[in-house]
Amino acid sequence: MLRILAISVFLFALAWSGSSALTPSGLQVAKKWKLLRYNFQPQAPITDPNFYNPQNVLITGIAVSDDRVFIATPKLFSGVPSTVNWVSKAQFGDSPILQAYPDWSFSNTARTNFNCSDLILTSVYRLRIDSCNRLWLLDAGISRSLEDYEMTCPPKILVVDLNTDRVVRRIDFPAEVLRGESLFTNMVVDETTAKTCDDVFVYITDTVEPGIIVYDSGKDVTWRVSHPAMYPDPDFAQSEIHNDRFVLMDGVVGLAFDERTGVVYFQPLATDRVFSVHKNVLRAGPLPSSQMLDVKLVGKKSSQGIGLAVSPFDSSLIFSPLTETAIASWNPANNQQSVLAFDRDQLQFIADITTTRSEPGVIYAIASKFHRFFLKNLNPNEFNNRIVRLELPQAQASNSLLGQHLGLPTGPTHNSLLQYGLYNTQAQTSTNALQTYFTSPALTTPFTTKSPFKFETTGIVNYGARNPFTALNQGEAFPPSKATRDNYQRSYLDSLVGSSVPVTRQVTLPTPYTTRNSGYYYQRGRRDLSKKTEEEEPYAILGASSIKQLDKVFEWRNLEFGFSSESERNAAIRNGIYNPDTPVPYDIDVYYPPKGGAPRHFITTPRDEEGVPYSLSYVTKVQRKNGSELQPYPSYDWHSSKGKDCDGLTSAFRMHIDPCGRMWVVDTGFIECQQRCPPQVVAIDLATNKLVHRFRIPESLTKVNVSSFVTVLADVSDPPPHGSCKQTFLYLCDILGFGIVVYDVDKRDSWRIENKYTRPNPNFKKFTIAGESFELFDGPVSVSVTPPGLGVKRNLFFHTLANDLETYIPLDIVNNPSKWKHQHGRSQQSVKELGRRGVQCAASAISKDGFWFCVYMKPIALYGWNIRKPYASSNVKALVVNNETLQFVSGMKVVRRPSDGREELWMLSNRIQKSFGKRNYKEINYRVQRSDIDYLILGQLT
Repeated sequence: MLRILAISVFLFALAWSGSSALTPSGLQVAKKWKLLRYNFQPQAPITDPNFYNPQNVLITGIAVSDDRVFIATPKLFSGVPSTVNWVSKAQFGDSPILQAYPDWSFSNTARTNFNCSDLILTSVYRLRIDSCNRLWLLDAGISRSLEDYEMTCPPKILVVDLNTDRVVRRIDFPAEVLRGESLFTNMVVDETTAKTCDDVFVYITDTVEPGIIVYDSGKDVTWRVSHPAMYPDPDFAQSEIHNDRFVLMDGVVGLAFDERTGVVYFQPLATDRVFSVHKNVLRAGPLPSSQMLDVKLVGKKSSQGIGLAVSPFDSSLIFSPLTETAIASWNPANNQQSVLAFDRDQLQFIADITTTRSEPGVIYAIASKFHRFFLKNLNPNEFNNRIVRLELPQAQASNSLLGQHLGLPTGPTHNSLLQYGLYNTQAQTSTNALQTYFTSPALTTPFTTKSPFKFETTGIVNYGARNPFTALNQGEAFPPSKATRDNYQRSYLDSLVGSSVPVTRQVTLPTPYTTRNSGYYYQRGRRDLSKKTEEEEPYAILGASSIKQLDKVFEWRNLEFGFSSESERNAAIRNGIYNPDTPVPYDIDVYYPPKGGAPRHFITTPRDEEGVPYSLSYVTKVQRKNGSELQPYPSYDWHSSKGKDCDGLTSAFRMHIDPCGRMWVVDTGFIECQQRCPPQVVAIDLATNKLVHRFRIPESLTKVNVSSFVTVLADVSDPPPHGSCKQTFLYLCDILGFGIVVYDVDKRDSWRIENKYTRPNPNFKKFTIAGESFELFDGPVSVSVTPPGLGVKRNLFFHTLANDLETYIPLDIVNNPSKWKHQHGRSQQSVKELGRRGVQCAASAISKDGFWFCVYMKPIALYGWNIRKPYASSNVKALVVNNETLQFVSGMKVVRRPSDGREELWMLSNRIQKSFGKRNYKEINYRVQRSDIDYLILGQLT
């Protein structure tokens, strides 16, 4: 029986031998430098390390003309005197002095007497030569991007005529295509339909705020597109070259263009995948709202990489995996895979690969040892920057014969083979990792026309079903390793295989942590749809006897806001100040007066759209048509300025009532997506309804016009009755800036935590709730802490919304500013992975006895976990399953009753998926529910 084919493209294995290189004789070192030197002007301040520090200068881009080689040396660090330079092409193997280009007047390093409107260059990462013999220089405008990230000037392109070395065109980018920390790093010039030199399209990568900018040179218009595939994958944040490991969460940076097929290839640094999009898709203009960019998954590589190029002979994709220190190619027409060059020393970190019109069939590449510069362990006595030259193999007639023999297409295949997911299907063993991928033919014949993988073809691959190549090959181990998980996990990015691939309809069975036995054929979630419905699934999984119920407290079809009088309410509706259909609640908290009395229930309604008169309120006993009436808290005066008075509340998102009776409210400062006030946290004494503390988040801890602080948690180490409530720490989630801010209330000190674990995962950007799908690429959304008195080490637990990973940091490290301030909050050594759920969840909370709660998106169920036990499938239990009432629980609190000391779990659900479509206000849209925690955990977690 034929086996399903999972084409294993981009997998490199090079068996160690006594020599350091296995490479064809065609590989040449054109230029090499230990440290880069310049032809400085006589008055240059070369002793000033801010002007020139040779251990901070490395090459990232290359363009080759008839007689010159142009190189880009961006300002990753301080001490880069010139960002564009040239050397003569005449000699090979030398270490020439760099000549500033066009001349030294274009450099603004260590200068203050310049204007951004001048013809200057700040930091160029890549450069390209067009058919009109013009050099395109992409200036990111960012100085010291790996140090303090100074936005020196807006990004731009300068076009230089190489015949005269004069600038003939300047392209400034409009603010509309820029984002908070945009970094333009790569470009391709598409001349396929050009009628004149200026009638071209330029595709540009934004690496830090991931996206592709499209510039129509003929019409002089620019637009921006983005897609989850352009974002970094946190699982691939760490790259490895020999014994050096470094962490860099860079988005889309690798870029190449196939002029024959019109396919644009791209890849982030932090990924093992290559994607593609057709030029017609990019040229079509900005995407309409809610429309996705038509991106295809090309395949998976053996490790991360940047450099991409396309062979002019046969449209093979040329690339370089970092860990394997190799240059290789893959032909999409016939699946031919070739190792073009392998050298452990001379091919470290290929930053750019380019073809040249003056030498058809030749590629030049930059090998820069970026990892050594980044880790500050550079050896100045070694060659650290190289330009290598490599002749490509000619297209061979046997290629088409091979394609016919294998039953593979022989023509351009952007809509066929390129749509398939391509996986590493080789089982890992304890032998050398490089020996587990490759077979001997590829090792002995680098330019082989045979595939180095053994497989039988069945033609079209059905990715609607998992196949043996992508099945999990492990036992009960948890969590699975990155390499193993990538082979079986069905992710959003894996779905980019294209609509032409036949996919059998199926319903996913997303039981968290499902154990897959090693060696078995595994199909995810296939079952007989005629017998069961998706709504029945949670009960089939969990068993009806295990399901518990929640108490209904409040329900609304839409939110009923109250005012001082009915006439004022009607006037607010007429004037558009209040639109009952606009407010969406996000959080709930409950206050029990310590000396007895009725509880008070507080709700937040951020001002995301027009028609929200106040964003913090309490629930009254007044009943209206659509639910209980809300009244502003502390008073309407706190909300009425609409951002004109930043001492009030602009847009409260979530809150937390601490044991001291203080309500801590995080205020985003946004109204209708515009930053009206700086983000802040206010503390209100619920006994007096008075302000007792205010923390305005410093600009240094935010990303201007990007950061959105949506969650606050207060941890009090000295609560009443014996404490003074001074020892309080706040933990704030920056959901769009991808970080966590810590605030020491007593010392008035604050710092930021940001690393790969605070970033979302592109694989989990797509959400499906009750059959409706939407996308949110959101970062940290929930934090919780180990309660005191459990006899275990206290931790800060957190997760991002677009992820399935739960992580933690020891609380003593979180609360130590010296651990974060001097490392810019990026230290990852202290962050630990608990495990993966396989699905997203939003708000979470922990009880005083150490029980963690969160509602999963699919199946829609409240799950619980005893934090003393491993975060594994046997210990994470479904407590409440309800497809209707638990749709997107965005607010969750553990509340202690003073009367008996018992705890309650309170939840607010808002059916957020309806915000991306159309709400039916004849249905219940918003709910507040509760339960005693003892009831929830009885028989499940105890």
